[in-house]
Amino acid sequence: MKKYNINQKEKWNKRAHSYPSFSEETSGVEERVISLAESAGVAIRDKTLLDIGCGTGRFTIRISKKASQVTAVDISENMLNILEEDARAEGLTNIKTLCADWKDTSPAKCEIVMATLTPALRTEHDFQRMLDTAEEHVIYLGWVQRKECPMIRDIYKTHNVDPTGFDFPGKFSDLLEKRTYDVQFFPVKDEWERTGSITEMTERLAQSIKEYGGEPDLNSIRQKLLENSTDGINITYITDVELKLAIISKTVH
Repeated sequence: MKKYNINQKEKWNKRAHSYPSFSEETSGVEERVISLAESAGVAIRDKTLLDIGCGTGRFTIRISKKASQVTAVDISENMLNILEEDARAEGLTNIKTLCADWKDTSPAKCEIVMATLTPALRTEHDFQRMLDTAEEHVIYLGWVQRKECPMIRDIYKTHNVDPTGFDFPGKFSDLLEKRTYDVQFFPVKDEWERTGSITEMTERLAQSIKEYGGEPDLNSIRQKLLENSTDGINITYITDVELKLAIISKTVH
């Protein structure tokens, strides 16, 4: 398969306007993750926190209502603009944003470091820096598996790609095995509803197919979406996701 080099900054800037944000109704997974972290011994109240790959701030804004100071890092200025707008609407003044790739940052240590469903962490070095930056705890939410609806599965199958399985990133798991941190794992399930225009969804699926080494056929993607659209303009579909939450204590035994 042909491999494509995807410009991550351009990709996430383009997706920002349709990406879930704090101001939109969600399944409640953000509250569940924060609650699980607290039940696992993470004292968030009045702590300094770093959010890596924060995106539009779905987790950032919720947790900033408990933390004393939050630094939110993301490669997309468009994502950060949405976060800042929602933070102002909530009257929050304790969030500092930084537009940068995680690998290019030199963050100050924080009591808690958080990373949720972010591609910002790609190498063992990235994960190690996350661990090193935390003074007390790391909250990490990663992918395990996602189950697409039949329409999306057919599109991927036609292009000979299968992006439904994930390795809760192997590099991170391997790194944790080498260290003596106290780690607690929790399974997390969620359901994502995706809605957009046929044109937008065609472009998004084409990009995903490229990222997984496929050669997208725009006409066939568009046709499949049209077949499943109720109005010939927009499309809505559901994705079931399985996630894993890791709570790492920096106390070494």
